[in-house]
Amino acid sequence: MEFLSRTTLERNALKMTRLTLFPTPDEPAWSLDQTNQPQLTLLQFTFTQT
Repeated sequence: MEFLSRTTLERNALKMTRLTLFPTPDEPAWSLDQTNQPQLTLLQFTFTQT
């Protein structure tokens, strides 16, 4: 059950991050491109806060 909750939280965080930082659908939130480094950092920060 704990795993399921964590997965849901991560999915919601990904959705929020994608809506906020990636308005265009052709730029995935999980991209490890150098230009996406700040966004990735913010995503990790979101996971830390939960």
